[in-house]
Amino acid sequence: MESGFWRNVDRLAATSRVIIKRSKGTPCPGYGKSFYPFDYGFFENMRTTNGAGIDIWVGSTGDKTIVGVVCTLDLEARHGTEGSLGVHP
Repeated sequence: MESGFWRNVDRLAATSRVIIKRSKGTPCPGYGKSFYPFDYGFFENMRTTNGAGIDIWVGSTGDKTIVGVVCTLDLEARHGTEGSLGVHP
């Protein structure tokens, strides 16, 4: 049975406009001879809690389903106020 999380991200992908920032094969700035293996962009009019765009890689399946999620953590950006991350060493 599919979890509610994956249903929600699939619905997000199906109903959101994707803006492609760098097309497949575009050189990666600052990384020598590396190239983007997929189209790279973001969801239009959608932001994270810190105001940044939600980055996405568009694969080659031809449909608008999510097949993976990458999560990055900044352990130096810890918050101690109520309602924040509350991450403590």
